[in-house]
Amino acid sequence: MYSAATRHRPGEPLEFHVKRVPGGLGSNYMCSLRPGDRVVGSGPYGKMQMRDRSKNLLFVAGGSGMAPIKGLLEELFAVSYDYEAWFFYGARSVRDLYLVEYWREMERKHGNFHFIPSLSDRDPAEPWNGEEGYIADVAARHFERFDGMDAYLCGPPILIQTTLKVLYQGGLRSSNIFYDEF
Repeated sequence: MYSAATRHRPGEPLEFHVKRVPGGLGSNYMCSLRPGDRVVGSGPYGKMQMRDRSKNLLFVAGGSGMAPIKGLLEELFAVSYDYEAWFFYGARSVRDLYLVEYWREMERKHGNFHFIPSLSDRDPAEPWNGEEGYIADVAARHFERFDGMDAYLCGPPILIQTTLKVLYQGGLRSSNIFYDEF
């Protein structure tokens, strides 16, 4: 099962973010596809969808959890959005980061969008002048309180659990948090 990384547009191609797993049947199949290959699938089955656009929004993802968040943010900014949106993205190292320029361009286009990547296990030999640490801790350093926001999370269980703890401590209620963990 893979999450679409584009907003739904009838008749338009879908984008997926697939991390190749050694020996992984699904990921190796997906990564061997060529442009024009036909793939039959079904879905969507997840619950990751935009709920309320009339408030500040927080997005947190790690790894290929970026995919559904990208789709949500494309949907959010497809029409006028008058509040602030922050996307905190966690990766282990510089080599694990992707689409950084895409997000920087989105920041240039939308002054109310903020992309904050962080590395949790940076090799000291890798040049990096951004945030470091687990993404939940980085979000906590940027926000004292999360009241009045909605939060969308996607990634591995440890990312979800640590981020939920930070959000609850910052005053966000579970009814304002939506997540997919994998």
